[in-house]
Amino acid sequence: MNGILEFPNAFPRADGHPAPVEVLGTSRRSGAALLTATRLLTQRMPLTRLPAEKVRAHRELSPVRDGGRVEVYTYPTSGTELDNIADILRRAHLEDGVPWNDMAVLVRAGSRTIPTIRRALTAAGVPWTSTATTCPCATNRRWRPC
Repeated sequence: MNGILEFPNAFPRADGHPAPVEVLGTSRRSGAALLTATRLLTQRMPLTRLPAEKVRAHRELSPVRDGGRVEVYTYPTSGTELDNIADILRRAHLEDGVPWNDMAVLVRAGSRTIPTIRRALTAAGVPWTSTATTCPCATNRRWRPC
């Protein structure tokens, strides 16, 4: 949430004024099933630091496609979690024919998690690449206004 709250000043307009924050009404990331599942989970999460109308608008996203699948796993350790992620990816490729380039593992704190993910994927025979940058988006010149 801090990313949203800090966005106007972290990514100011070219004239130096804070950038506007807009709520998108369409979800292009998730199919209808995943969007429904995430809405069920998040409807009970208080977001008191955000304006109520923005929270409401965000929680009323419309999917652009049907379908999707939701699976939930719990693990006793982070190592077990990583082993299962590698297994899921490997099975999707070998059993379902999903190309490696059509899969991704998204993480929040890359500098802390990418080394352990890399080891787990390598041990399972899953090829990997990383697009992680070494600096936060707000300080990366590629995402700064000209």
